[in-house]
Amino acid sequence: MKTNNYNLQFLHHEEVFVTRELALKYLTDFYKPYSLDAEPVIVKYGDVTDPDIILAFGTSDAAPGSFYAIDMTKTNEDIERVEQGFEQDREEIDYIAERLSEIVKANGLDFDDNKIKDKITYKPDVSDNVIVAEVPS
Repeated sequence: MKTNNYNLQFLHHEEVFVTRELALKYLTDFYKPYSLDAEPVIVKYGDVTDPDIILAFGTSDAAPGSFYAIDMTKTNEDIERVEQGFEQDREEIDYIAERLSEIVKANGLDFDDNKIKDKITYKPDVSDNVIVAEVPS
């Protein structure tokens, strides 16, 4: 069997849809079962001069007419949202770590990062020693 005579081609829809939802609705309504299996399609949405694209390809082995849609603009937005959430979490963790460090120091404790266990220990401060003076009787 010769396999070098086969090509993968993409259909390209010229219309630019106003929103991502309208582009996905078009894919769902227009492409009937199995049509995207043979030829993936590119649809555009958003700004006419600089549109975002969705690459859709069929997955009818899952269910007739089903497809996957790759939308890098949406993916990038999702990644950015997750990163912002991590940044907020990171700031909160840094704040908590700073407060804990202050509590450790305020209680006369010592934090030794080089130890494997028992990293927080009590370290007496020589200035805390009570000077006992003899009181004449």
